[in-house]
Amino acid sequence: MFENNTLNSSGYMRVSTNIKRHNIMRRKLLFIVCFFCSYFTFGQSYKFKTIDSTYVFDKAKYHFKSVESDKLPDTQAFVHTAFFIVWCVEKELINDQFKQQFNNQIEKVKSKKVSPTKLYQEIDGVFIGGILTLEGYNFAMKYFHLSNGKYLKDYEKLNFLTRKNKGIYGVEDTWLNYEIVRELLDNKYSKWK
Repeated sequence: MFENNTLNSSGYMRVSTNIKRHNIMRRKLLFIVCFFCSYFTFGQSYKFKTIDSTYVFDKAKYHFKSVESDKLPDTQAFVHTAFFIVWCVEKELINDQFKQQFNNQIEKVKSKKVSPTKLYQEIDGVFIGGILTLEGYNFAMKYFHLSNGKYLKDYEKLNFLTRKNKGIYGVEDTWLNYEIVRELLDNKYSKWK
């Protein structure tokens, strides 16, 4: 290993430039490995956007005209978003302040004493960023977002949902339907995470 080395005037062995390059390359490689390990371990936090608590993901009233044109009751405008919010509650993606403020309603939803839409109706059919945790907010921005996300498209394609008609607003507000949507959301969330 040291055959190309020579002694300098002080009697110390001089290390060849190949070994110096090798050590530099080892340090660079170690840095890259550490960077990627930390990225994949803590990477999501680097990608997270800060929560805009006033950002409106959806409002039931945005869908009232479509529901009316499908000749359905106004409550059908709540269903698709209510399923997403209930799923967020189950996954602990709802912030502590929201949990405290709506504790009774959340407990009723968790115990399935009320329909999935009840919690969303209690918050006046307005789904804003301020009710979510950082992780919940970022997942919703990626997947639920009405213009860029794929939730509504995936929701509409679910064949096993019981419906009052074929459109997205015809999906019945039942726990059985919620379970089907929950599987979809679990799958998308695990891929995103």
